[in-house]
Amino acid sequence: MKEISVITGASKGLGKELAFLFAQKTNLCLIARNQTELEKVKKDISKTTNNQVMAFAGDISNENFVKTVFDKLKQNKFKIGMLINNAGVGRFCKVTENTRKIIDEVLSASLIGTILITSNALPLMKEDGTIATVMSTAGIQGNANETAYCAGKWGARGFMEALKKEMSNTKLKLINIFPGGIDTTFWTENRHYVSKEKSNTFMNPKELAQVIFENISDKNTLCVKELIIERLK
Repeated sequence: MKEISVITGASKGLGKELAFLFAQKTNLCLIARNQTELEKVKKDISKTTNNQVMAFAGDISNENFVKTVFDKLKQNKFKIGMLINNAGVGRFCKVTENTRKIIDEVLSASLIGTILITSNALPLMKEDGTIATVMSTAGIQGNANETAYCAGKWGARGFMEALKKEMSNTKLKLINIFPGGIDTTFWTENRHYVSKEKSNTFMNPKELAQVIFENISDKNTLCVKELIIERLK
């Protein structure tokens, strides 16, 4: 069986930077919503590696789409060595301004998508594979004007903690990652909450990706269980 790494939210920002790093180690499965952006990332990465790069554009909260992705990996006789749950959506407002649309957008990506991707990936995981989930520091602390966002991240954290118990008799490694603010296009749709000047002081996604890559890659005698990464400013 061939080994592959799966990364969600892979068309931009942190996911894109992680994809470039993992493509040097294994075959790669990229998942994101925007097909145009995703195909460009696939093309650019393919120039840097001899490993196979697959790309699937779709909504990870759509069960049929998720099943199609992993059915395709199974048909191609892949085993998943690394799953990185990175996809997420941020919507920020006062609690009284929450709408069903805002709640659905946030929870679909951060919670429902994470559960569906992980649940469908598990049957294809290597016995000693790794599931790393990027959650944000909003998954370990509450923040004003981030009620839906924190709910999604805390929910994802709860899911992974329960999964750790369920997988406790296996060699599977589960790692929760909690980064602070990252300077990506994540904030473009949220300029009312974080200005461009402020986001420019956030963590560089390439630098952050390198830190995550080094910590979640296989080690001989240890495993990082949680990773909290704060920005300097």
